[in-house]
Amino acid sequence: MNELILYSSIIVFLVILLGILCIKVFVSIKNRINKYFYIGLIFTTLAYVILDGLFVVFYNSNVKYYPILFEIVVFLFYIIFETFPVVYCLYLCCFVWKKRNLAIKSMVFIPYIALLILIIINLFVPFIYSVSNDPSSVERYTRLGFFNYFVLINGFYYFIPLISVIYLLFTRRYENKSILIYAVLYSIIPVISLLINAFIIPLSVNIPVQPLCNTIGVIFAYFFITEKEHLKERELLEKQKQEVDVLTNLAYVDILTELPNRRAFTEQLLNDEEKKEIGTIFIMYDVNNLKKLNDKYGHDVGDTIIKKTALLINETFSKIGTSYRIGGDEFFTYIPFNQDVDIQQLIINFKERVKEENKTLTYPLDISLGYALRIDKKTSVGDLLKEADKNMYIDKASYHEKLY
Repeated sequence: MNELILYSSIIVFLVILLGILCIKVFVSIKNRINKYFYIGLIFTTLAYVILDGLFVVFYNSNVKYYPILFEIVVFLFYIIFETFPVVYCLYLCCFVWKKRNLAIKSMVFIPYIALLILIIINLFVPFIYSVSNDPSSVERYTRLGFFNYFVLINGFYYFIPLISVIYLLFTRRYENKSILIYAVLYSIIPVISLLINAFIIPLSVNIPVQPLCNTIGVIFAYFFITEKEHLKERELLEKQKQEVDVLTNLAYVDILTELPNRRAFTEQLLNDEEKKEIGTIFIMYDVNNLKKLNDKYGHDVGDTIIKKTALLINETFSKIGTSYRIGGDEFFTYIPFNQDVDIQQLIINFKERVKEENKTLTYPLDISLGYALRIDKKTSVGDLLKEADKNMYIDKASYHEKLY
């Protein structure tokens, strides 16, 4: 009797645990399909646990025997005994074989329907189990010859998730290791419990192995589902972040040259106006005769010149400052204070690079530039821009003098 009380206490505990888990599912699982699947799994497990408890109570010789009631309990227990693994395996299989095709559905449901028919036939011609009709009988329930085959066929559903996990493992189709671990635990625990309950523990020993293991498996199924949902949420957030980054990039980067654009340039100037750091250098550039080159060689060549100019500017000044395309043929470089910067030498190096580049081009490339250096905090951004622009036009005038 003490064993029966302990068994019943464990069953009650599992029922309460599954009830709490059901409430938690309503709160934590957002995906409707996952939620309905898991609630179905919980109710199937709950029915299994309750019927298993009733089976043990009625089977115990110390409890008054009601044959008809016990027959109903055993029949329902076998129904749920078949239904639980079907529900259990269905979700994981659909997760692995995402194309829910006819072959997969047939593989899941045809054996299930066949077993249900066998259970119904057993009511009239016992060959799986038998229930005594004698109220005074001590041997109230007996496993018959076909029982082991019945369990093996039933075990087919327990092994499908396990096969699915092995498939995931070898094909590396799982999203992360946590999902794989939960899937392994989800699939292997009920298999172990089925084998222990069917072939190792005799009916006379009251140990709720399968109700316990099935409940534990359902808990791991919960972790499996929630981890998948969290992963999808993380993927969605990452995708949204990437989309925001792309939009930000489009807002602040010139598509042709991949340099920061005029909007980024304006924000840099506003930031500099606040700091007014002594030693800051502004460099203004202008591509000479771009319109004539466009008219003579076409706009594709013009675009190539713009990209080539951006490349030369960026390669020369990227280590010490930031360069921007601020107009059609206009560029700008912002260099914060750096005592090691020799601006004169850098400009000489830049012009030499332009000359070297011209040796490989079929069209002439010439860039005028001018710079301004902030020597005190009174010098505003506007003052520096005017000075740099003025010096650039001096350089441009020198270019035109050479031409004519």
